[in-house]
Amino acid sequence: MEKPFVWQMIREAIDNLNGRATYTEIKNYIHSKWDNVNNLTINAQLIVLTVNQPSRIHYPENKKPRMSDSQYDILYSTGRGQVVKYNPEEHGIWEIYENEFGSPLIRQVISNEEEVFATFPPSSAG
Repeated sequence: MEKPFVWQMIREAIDNLNGRATYTEIKNYIHSKWDNVNNLTINAQLIVLTVNQPSRIHYPENKKPRMSDSQYDILYSTGRGQVVKYNPEEHGIWEIYENEFGSPLIRQVISNEEEVFATFPPSSAG
C-alpha cells in the first residue's frame, strides 16, 4: 500500500481521535501507522490545514484567495497546539483573501456584508 500524503494522514488522525487532538496526539497517531514521517512536515501541514491559523497563508496550498471548502480546510485551532475537526456550522466560514496590497490574509466571513478580521494587520510601516 502506498503511503498517503501527510495532509491525508492528519485527516485520518483527527477522524480517529474523535475530532479533537493535540499536535502531539496527531503525531503519535501518524508515527504509529506510518514509518519515516518527518515531524517538521507534520508541523507544517498542521498549519496549512487549520482554517483560523494566520500563518497558513505562507504555504503554497493557501496562496490564492478561496473559501474554506477545500481539501486543505480540515482543522480549527482551539488553543496552542490543540485542534478540532473543522465544522463550518460551528466555527464559521473562513476565507483566504487578498488585502488592498495584494497580500493573502485569512478572515472569518460573518455574512455577505460583514467580516471579522482574524489576522494580524499587514506588517508594512506606513
